[in-house]
Amino acid sequence: MIMAPHPLIQAIIDFSAGPIGGTACVLKGQPFDTAKVKKMQTFPTLYRGFIHCFTSIFQAGILPLMFSGGFGGACFWLTVYPIDCVKSRIQVYSFAGRQEGFMKTFMGVIRTEGFTALYSGLTPTMIRTLPANGAFFLAYELSRKFMMDTAGYR
Repeated sequence: MIMAPHPLIQAIIDFSAGPIGGTACVLKGQPFDTAKVKKMQTFPTLYRGFIHCFTSIFQAGILPLMFSGGFGGACFWLTVYPIDCVKSRIQVYSFAGRQEGFMKTFMGVIRTEGFTALYSGLTPTMIRTLPANGAFFLAYELSRKFMMDTAGYR
C-alpha cells in the first residue's frame, strides 16, 4: 500500500476513505431497502410482493436514471481500465523494488502479455460499476432536482 509522505495527510486520507466507502455502499443498497420498507412496513397491502414493489418503484423513472449511470460508468471503465491496470502494476513493481515509469510498464505489458492483458480483471470491475455508478448517477440527479426545485428554478 502506498502511504502519504506525512502521517497527518495519511490520517486525513484514511479518515475520509471510510465514510466515502460507506456512503457508496449505502447508495448502492438503498433501492432494495426502499422496496423492503415500502412492501413490509409502509404499504403492506399495496404491493403483491417484493418484485412487484421493486418494479413499481423503478417504473417511476428511477430505472432509466440508474441504467444511464451504469452505462456511463461502463464506458468510463472501458476507456480508463488499461491506465488503471498499468498503475496497479507500477504499484506492485515498486513493492518489489522495481521502479519503472508508465510508458515502460505499458509497453512491457503489451510486449510480453499482449494488448488484452491491459483488460485483465475487467469483469469484476464492470459487475461493480453498473450498480455503483447507477446509484451515484441516481443520487446526483435526484439531489440536483431537489435543489433546483427548492431554489425555484423548475
